[in-house]
Amino acid sequence: MWMGAYDIPGASLALIVDGEPVWSMAFGYADPRQDRAMELDAVYRVESLSKPVTAWGVMRLEEEDLVELDGAVEAQFSEFRLPPSEFDTRQVTVRRLLSGTSGLPLGTLGMEYTPGEPLARFVAAGMYGRSDRGGRVLEEASVHRLHAAEATGLGIYGVVADGYGLGHFVEELPSGESAVFHGGQGNGWMTHMHWVPATGEGIVILTNSQRSWPFMARILGDWARWRDLPTVGMTRITLAARLVGALVGILLAGAVWQILRLGLDLRVGRRRLAPLRREGRLLRAVQLGVAGALIGLVGWAVQAEYLFLASVVPHLMGWFAAALVVVALVLAASAFLPKPGALPPSSRSLESDLL
Repeated sequence: MWMGAYDIPGASLALIVDGEPVWSMAFGYADPRQDRAMELDAVYRVESLSKPVTAWGVMRLEEEDLVELDGAVEAQFSEFRLPPSEFDTRQVTVRRLLSGTSGLPLGTLGMEYTPGEPLARFVAAGMYGRSDRGGRVLEEASVHRLHAAEATGLGIYGVVADGYGLGHFVEELPSGESAVFHGGQGNGWMTHMHWVPATGEGIVILTNSQRSWPFMARILGDWARWRDLPTVGMTRITLAARLVGALVGILLAGAVWQILRLGLDLRVGRRRLAPLRREGRLLRAVQLGVAGALIGLVGWAVQAEYLFLASVVPHLMGWFAAALVVVALVLAASAFLPKPGALPPSSRSLESDLL
């Protein structure tokens, strides 16, 4: 149902319960045009999910005394060189690279995984107490260090997370426990993994669509309820979608109301086409300015290579753009059709005669 509602061709999910992968399933199509069904062995580009994986690899090297987290990157990796600048490159440390606080743009490795095996096992390895199950990859103290927030004040991402650790987003749940997660997106792909290390609960979601955040928010909400977990921050995307939907409804309702008023005023003679009339010129100029700005905004959004709002509510962007265009046209019509108070006395006399 949700895949169809959000136009998601295919998805694969995996569940981790009590620290162990217990279920995985593929849904929809790997290639809708070829009618090729999604299968569990399908390979996805996981994009920024490579960041926590990379952080684990670095932490393993740190455990073996091969890397110092607080050492300068250039001093430890001979082939890595920062471009010349006025800044002290010794301050660009491994820790700052992993926590996104170095000031450098962070790319992804474009890794490819299937959900049922590597990523589910990766999430399971990130649960606390794994040493008792014989599945230790890192010392538990190292896992805690990966999950400890290194940066706060995450901007728009602060809506769904409280901080960012070493390659992991971190959120404090109402229950007092911490959840960690990361997502990834690229051209035609969107991925996410979320887990609560203390309880052993986790989920992996991979899709072959860049319109998947609302879909993922729904899945995460159901997962949290099913596993009796507190609401996770990513479900706020669902609230954001409802707010945008309500805003679209308000804009369209207001536009329709004004259209009806304009039509009635024209019919009874209370308005007429007079775009150059001096009276009320400032108000009409403001109306036309706002209308032009709205049209320009829609045109810019259409041409933009990436728009964050389009990732949050892709299923509503068409309606939102249409609502803004309608509002712009109504404002322009209102400017070209002066209000009664802006008409000269002779026109108001004619209005009285008509009524």
